[in-house]
Amino acid sequence: MKNLRYIILWLLFSSLSYAKPVAQNGILDLRANDFAENPTIQLSGDWEVYPGKMYYPNFFNENASWPKSTALYKPSTLDWSKIPELHSGMKDFGYATFRLTIIMPEKFPKQALMVRNVRTAFVLYVNGIGFEGAGTISQTPYNSVPNWRNATSAVDLNPGANELVLLVSNFHHARGGLAEPIVMGNADKVFYSRNLEVGGTLFLVGCLLLAGIFALGLFWFKTSDVVGLFFFLFCGSFALFIVNSGPHLLSSVFRGISWDITIRFMWISFYLSVISYGYFLLTNFQDHLRPVVFHVLAVISFIMIVLTAFTPVYFFTAAQVYYLVILLVAAIGISLGALLQAQFSHKLVWVNVLGTSAFFSVIVYEVLRYLDVIGSWPMFYVSGIALFILCQAMVMAIIYGRNYRDSSFAALAAAKTRDEFLNAMSHELKTPMNAILGMSSFLEKSDLNEGQRDKLKAIKENGESLMSMINDVLSISELDSGQLALKKTILNLESSIESAINLSKQHLKKSSVQFKYFIDPNIPELLTGDPSRIKQVLIHLLNNAFKFTDKGEVVLKVVFLESSNGQVRVRFNLTDTGIGMRTGPKNILSIFTQTNPGKLAKYQGPGMGLSVTSDLLEMMGGKLAIRSKKNVGTEISFDLVLEEYQAESATATSIFVKNEIDTTLKVLYAEDNPVNQKLMTLMLNAMGLKADIAQNGQEALQMAMKKYYNIILMDIQMPVMDGLEASAKIVEHSSSRPIIIATTANLAEVDKRKCFAVGMNDFLAKPLRQEDLKLAILKWQGLKEYLDESNGSAIKLSS
Repeated sequence: MKNLRYIILWLLFSSLSYAKPVAQNGILDLRANDFAENPTIQLSGDWEVYPGKMYYPNFFNENASWPKSTALYKPSTLDWSKIPELHSGMKDFGYATFRLTIIMPEKFPKQALMVRNVRTAFVLYVNGIGFEGAGTISQTPYNSVPNWRNATSAVDLNPGANELVLLVSNFHHARGGLAEPIVMGNADKVFYSRNLEVGGTLFLVGCLLLAGIFALGLFWFKTSDVVGLFFFLFCGSFALFIVNSGPHLLSSVFRGISWDITIRFMWISFYLSVISYGYFLLTNFQDHLRPVVFHVLAVISFIMIVLTAFTPVYFFTAAQVYYLVILLVAAIGISLGALLQAQFSHKLVWVNVLGTSAFFSVIVYEVLRYLDVIGSWPMFYVSGIALFILCQAMVMAIIYGRNYRDSSFAALAAAKTRDEFLNAMSHELKTPMNAILGMSSFLEKSDLNEGQRDKLKAIKENGESLMSMINDVLSISELDSGQLALKKTILNLESSIESAINLSKQHLKKSSVQFKYFIDPNIPELLTGDPSRIKQVLIHLLNNAFKFTDKGEVVLKVVFLESSNGQVRVRFNLTDTGIGMRTGPKNILSIFTQTNPGKLAKYQGPGMGLSVTSDLLEMMGGKLAIRSKKNVGTEISFDLVLEEYQAESATATSIFVKNEIDTTLKVLYAEDNPVNQKLMTLMLNAMGLKADIAQNGQEALQMAMKKYYNIILMDIQMPVMDGLEASAKIVEHSSSRPIIIATTANLAEVDKRKCFAVGMNDFLAKPLRQEDLKLAILKWQGLKEYLDESNGSAIKLSS
């Protein structure tokens, strides 16, 4: 039944097709045609054909009888190479006259003619009057000038007989003559069809360009591989082919371009689109397609590009026939191979196959139409390309989403791995540095001779330099990951500046360098900001100034600019008379960049300081300005906006009840490194405290369960059980909660939240300084005494 249905439909279609008027023996009789039901007619059928003759309309008027006896009656002629009498030398070269008599009824609507896609020069006469033409017709190849023109114009026809005379000459194209029949019909319908064809072409070009730009964006922003690039190249080249073929819009807009250039340009863009689309398919379906097929097709297409660019038009247009046959076979073979191997378990495969099939159908249609096997179906062409663009854009969007998701997962995994690695490296580097610097500080207070003190000073200075480098690396990581947060605490700017100067004085060994600094007395004594980050910025800048200045002076000025709405603007200005710099700020602020490593060997350093400084200043709302001149010096300045400190209520009581350590405090220190155990013991002994030592978190938990400790100093990374797990269990199971202070070499900002989440109360980063440890113990013993004295009433503490 199904087959019978198809047969009936085919017969119905055939009967409708044959019902349309067709020219016979050079006469098209339209007196019985219903122009309402059949408004447009292809002037197909048998025309009078005079090969090798160029008869103008007046010739037929003067010789009404005998020319017809010499006429050939041929279909009007999708391919005039089928007229053997026309051949002259190269196939299809020559000239001919075509004549058709159209018999119109007494009444009919206004008519129009559309001459589409003539591959040569022509002139069309209607009732002896020149109607349309393109190029220059001639009987010699030297005077015949081809041109593109798709002509659509209204025509005045008379009731009864009307004469159409078409003169064609071709000495350039291998397939001369009319590529498609002339269309005649109701003027409104013909113009509508013409506008629809032009609009469809522009619509397709717009869609291709949008899809191509989208694909290029995916490639440009690294969200897709070369698939996006190949698709962009295809869209661009195929859009050029479309706009230059069919209605020949490019020739219509730029009339000064010769036919020779436009036809070469058109076919080169077509070959480029075949190459780029082939490799787009190959990269998209590499598991289902054979690369050799696409490589061979690309080589053949490249050969055709060379032929098109450098050989006469008739030569490469003759070769096109064979190329298009190869392309037709390849398109059918590739589609069948992909369909047989595709796994249709995913929607993306269906969309991809649908789009590819639509495009290959258009390729098959275009090839068959060029070979004059089928006629013109404009709606099929437009619909096929539109469906292809829609499907491929959807596929590219899905691929982008997948790549973005995969890259996001990969970035998250990489960030996690990086954080874990930096945590481990921070612990491994800071733990021994904590011991080196701590022991150096204790050793410095002992009785040493001058030589021993110099050696110890060198150890301490280099250790502090190495510690500064480690902190820079960790700061860069925290800045990149967005995990570095600024603190808002009470800030004594003068104290922070003097502290930074003291930490940088190690570079003031040079007697030939004088250091001066000025702090504006108008700057308020107390502000709100992050003193540690301001200090870090100043230390980097001062260290650089001292390092690169061999003689002269280093001057630091901090001046008050303005105060408004509770904010104070302060300018920092640092000048030196050092070696200066020749490279621009972009180079200077690059990580690990030195201006001239060869000549600056004695100033060796990793080059991270200015980069970290610039990033920290941007976080604080400032910007580093650098002015430098080689062998003259460098000036660095930046502005900071700091908030004025708002004093708390006068009734607030300090939690620091006294400034001396309560020596009755029971302290537990959990640490697996023996040297750090000794160092902590020395620090606590210097404060009058004794501490029990736990070798790991498990041991610390057991000791805390057996004995109450006021303060537990807990390392984070330990064997058996880490500090986080041990702290959580101590908080959970202790009847009287101890104060737990984390002492860790891990990344401070990364691990702080983890420490507070498990119940720890404070956080001290290694390398530990005795002053910081003392302040932390004083704070927490003072808080306990304050709460005891206030009978447990609530107080508000800043973080």
